[in-house]
Amino acid sequence: MFALISLNEEVLTGYRVAEVAVEKFEVAEPLFWVACDDTCKQDLFFYNPATKEIVEIPVAPPDTVVPVDTGAFVVG
Repeated sequence: MFALISLNEEVLTGYRVAEVAVEKFEVAEPLFWVACDDTCKQDLFFYNPATKEIVEIPVAPPDTVVPVDTGAFVVG
């Protein structure tokens, strides 16, 4: 299996896995292929260039509250 890495799309400390394929095919730069195992899934994993590994993107726990900036402000 091979993961197609997109250097145009940053994810955490690396780059998005744009596609997973059984065989490599020709792609334009800056895309490139990296060998991966069959657990790798596009958009759920990323390539870490520091370790040269495919890593699963961590999922936030369901009870995590993410603040949203609405752009509203209070006039005193």
